[in-house]
Amino acid sequence: MPKGTEGGAPARSLHHSRHQGFHSKCLAAIHAPSRHRITELRTRWSQRGFELGAGIGIATGYATLGVIGFEGRTDYAAIGSVVNLAARLCGEAQHGQILVSGRALQLIEGFVRTEAVGNLALKGFHRPAAAYNVIGLSG
Repeated sequence: MPKGTEGGAPARSLHHSRHQGFHSKCLAAIHAPSRHRITELRTRWSQRGFELGAGIGIATGYATLGVIGFEGRTDYAAIGSVVNLAARLCGEAQHGQILVSGRALQLIEGFVRTEAVGNLALKGFHRPAAAYNVIGLSG
């Protein structure tokens, strides 16, 4: 088994605040290229008579990671409320939007320009969740 793994799972991450630069670089890496590629695909599929759109949802926090299932049928998965939050934000995102949670925004503030979307009532959550639309990179 590779060094730094436990049962095939990646080694546990250090506290997220130590990785603020990493988080901002990840978002920067997906921001422009993903929007550009989605626009290309949307144009090509539109020429064939299909409407294509994509939105992205990003949340940060702790999740349980690992292999789930049973003998003969296993999968690697992330489970937890942060995973559900990211999925729900993705479901709310309109074409071209990157919606981030309030906690995710704290990690990337100063690296991106955002606009508040408001508090969203999301399935599986008792309280509305603040969401922010990433409109561009800072600077």
